Amino acid sequence: MFGALLISIASFFVALLFLMLAPMATRDEGNLSKITEPFRYNLIKWETSHFFDKWVYAYWFRNNEGESVLANKNTYLTDFSELSRNIKVLENELSSLLSSVDQANTKELTSIRNELVGLKLSQSYLEPYVERIYEQTINEALVDLGVIDQIGPFNWPPVDFAFEKGALLLVRSPKNKIERLDDVLLKPNIELLSQIQIENAVESSDPNLSALIIRIGGLATYPSQVSPYLSPLNTLEMIAHEWAHHWLFFRPLGKKWWAGGDIRTINETVAGIVGSEVSAQANSKLEIKSVTSSQTQPSKIDFDFRGFMLDTRLKLEDLLDKGLVKESEDWLEKRRTKLLDHGIEIRKLNTAYFAFYGSYAADPRSGEKSPLLEQIEKVRSNSSDLANFLEVISQVTTAEELEKLAENK
Repeated sequence: MFGALLISIASFFVALLFLMLAPMATRDEGNLSKITEPFRYNLIKWETSHFFDKWVYAYWFRNNEGESVLANKNTYLTDFSELSRNIKVLENELSSLLSSVDQANTKELTSIRNELVGLKLSQSYLEPYVERIYEQTINEALVDLGVIDQIGPFNWPPVDFAFEKGALLLVRSPKNKIERLDDVLLKPNIELLSQIQIENAVESSDPNLSALIIRIGGLATYPSQVSPYLSPLNTLEMIAHEWAHHWLFFRPLGKKWWAGGDIRTINETVAGIVGSEVSAQANSKLEIKSVTSSQTQPSKIDFDFRGFMLDTRLKLEDLLDKGLVKESEDWLEKRRTKLLDHGIEIRKLNTAYFAFYGSYAADPRSGEKSPLLEQIEKVRSNSSDLANFLEVISQVTTAEELEKLAENK
């Protein structure tokens, strides 16, 4: 118990260091600070209110009903997943009713809200059990793959996450090029109208910028935050992805995350590979049959969303290279409207949108296959296993170092 306490305390102070470093990039941007200050997410407060509760519960779980829960883990996961789906459906219905021109009648709104209260109570009861099931499963997968470090009898960094409605991220980019500027993390409960007002205020303060608020599915706090509305397989992938950021934090590559640009893309792409491979290993233990991706926009069978977005990105780049900013904005709105014909609703398409998704080299919205992605994939294919891949690529601190590693590996 004493050893576990030391590990938890060490993890806590590492988490605080991580959080104190993260906001530095946007701290001194005058207009941006004024616009976003009332809406910023206080991660230090979140950390201190969640961290030790998680460790206390983990100890209680292990010494009480842990064995019983783990013996029936698939039942817990199925029930939780079903609740999450139903909550998401009702929240979408509620949002649609509130935004309708005619407005919904009071009885219908009250009925949906009451049903949501009941479902969320049931979900909150299951959350700590499901978190432990996922954490243990990911931990076992990491051990199987030889990735997680050992400190005596303990694994480091420990797999630790909490279900949390995705935080909002204010993303900015120049209008005349796709370049992700420093982000601002916002509270998760900001209403859509307020989100739009924040975006408009940012763009009004600098007409050369585009802004977009995006809800993210995971956040590498410690414990990491993962949306409860993902499918089981995507939940496993997100937990593993965020854990990879924790692991990289102690290596040269992870320490450079805040530099942005290519090095952030390398970090995210490496974490994506870890998420994919570890979740596949973990899934084999849970035997989850139903897989519904919520990491990309939904599309009909006869519609190639990936190809559509790649074409959109390439045309956008061509227009911007020619200095046709107004034409590029018209192009994006035309494409956004076209997506509606296929039942895919994206509220806003601008350079900020593509700057955000461009940080993930494997995403079609990043443009043509990135040289960074090709180099990372080459390093992975030439590595004996995932552990060997992480050992070598975690030492990279520049795109030039990655290129040399890919050539020599």
